[in-house]
Amino acid sequence: MSSVATTSTMPCLDAPLKMSSPHDVTTTTTTMPQPPSRSQDNGDATTRDKHAWWVKVSRQRRCHYKGQAYKKSFALKERAKKVVALERKADGFRVEVEAKRKELNFLRYQVEISRGESNAEGVRLSEVRRLVEECEAERVLKASHLSETQVELDSMKTELERYHEGRDGDSEEAERKLKDLTLVQDKIEGCEKVSSEVVSKEKELEVVCKKIDLREQAVMSVNNDMMEACQRMETKRKELENIQKLIEKHSEQLASAEIAPALAPVNNVISFDVKPEETINISVSSLSHLPNEDGLLRDIECSTSLSPNEVCTELPMFKDPGRFVLTSVEKALTDASERGELSLEEPILMSLVPLLEERARVVVISTDPDLQSDATRVAHWWVKMMGASVEKSQLEAWAVLQFIVAFGLVKQTQPDQTLQLASYNNFSPLELLKEQIINLRLSAKENRRYESQAEEANRDAATMAQTLAFQQALVRNRIKLVVQLLCCKAGSKRPTVDAEGPRPVIRRCFNPPSGFGGF
Repeated sequence: MSSVATTSTMPCLDAPLKMSSPHDVTTTTTTMPQPPSRSQDNGDATTRDKHAWWVKVSRQRRCHYKGQAYKKSFALKERAKKVVALERKADGFRVEVEAKRKELNFLRYQVEISRGESNAEGVRLSEVRRLVEECEAERVLKASHLSETQVELDSMKTELERYHEGRDGDSEEAERKLKDLTLVQDKIEGCEKVSSEVVSKEKELEVVCKKIDLREQAVMSVNNDMMEACQRMETKRKELENIQKLIEKHSEQLASAEIAPALAPVNNVISFDVKPEETINISVSSLSHLPNEDGLLRDIECSTSLSPNEVCTELPMFKDPGRFVLTSVEKALTDASERGELSLEEPILMSLVPLLEERARVVVISTDPDLQSDATRVAHWWVKMMGASVEKSQLEAWAVLQFIVAFGLVKQTQPDQTLQLASYNNFSPLELLKEQIINLRLSAKENRRYESQAEEANRDAATMAQTLAFQQALVRNRIKLVVQLLCCKAGSKRPTVDAEGPRPVIRRCFNPPSGFGGF
């Protein structure tokens, strides 16, 4: 009897629980088996049936309890994961707040240093004023001595006249008077020299007074410029914070709307109409029809970067700027593949990014029918190389996005796929701005001289203003580029030339999707 009961309970105890999540566990009402009726004739059979009935009931209860315990443990694990994620997010916010606090303390320290320098200049000016007052007192004293000497000179002249009138002819008396006359003349010459020196001192004093006035005006202008620069820096910092908040807000909206729930690998970021079996044949012989462009190509190969002014002035002069930019990118990718590298070096990217940005600004209709297909092929190759690379360069991701915009490949890119390329491009304008300000402060302290203080302060203020404008334009270009790539299906857009200056301008969509009203 016992052996029969044991073998009947084993399949239920060893059976696995078929539950993948707490949602798969359904509450079922267990129908308990009814005990056998007592109207049976055989007593042993009735006992076996009762035992089997109790075994079945206990097995169902154990299965039910195990299901309930599994549901509770799974829910606790999910809650623990959510708590850990929230703690990580809170740590990130704490780190960001601490960085902002340190930056504010640094700015306060710089303001205190500027105040100390202004106080030192005030003390120095008071010392100069004291010296001027002493010189003025000395001048008054010299003038009084000069007047006394003039009186003595007049008296000596009268005495000389009396000597001439009352001279009786005594030779010794005449010689004595002559000697007295020579002595008087020597004194007169000395007084004249003293008077000339006094006049020169007066002129020098006037020059010193003018210099003091100019230096006072220079110090006042420097203080005003520093105050204006601090105010501009504060406003720019607030604008950058607002822009960052706007970017974070829209990135959260994209994540909540599940625009990019599962981003594809970088190899499949852009879906081009190119067959997989096509081989990429890159030839440098395409440079033969560009005789005037060899010099700039050599500049790209030899120099670390081209200045934006050189690119802005030379690229529009080419007969086909698009073909030149495409050839430059092809040559860079060819050299990298020959060296066995999967990504472009930073100096090459620094020379290619201005070309791509200027290509997006220049509106020239190309007569080359193969330009669009070649650009599609090169973009596919570039993205494939970038996907195979382990380390993703932010600058290279920015260059790929500029390449897509420059050659009009936006419509062939899906928004969720393009978002991953944009995620690799994380600029930090506040950190770059902070480094630029620190470098400017250090260079100003090391090279500042008292005579050229006003000029250096103006130059530092102009450099800081250019840095702030550059960072603002960089953030604005990034926002507009992401908006164009995400809104390519909703409206029409085309790159134009801005009237304010040579910078890329992307017109906003006429029918933007929901969640992008802030742009």
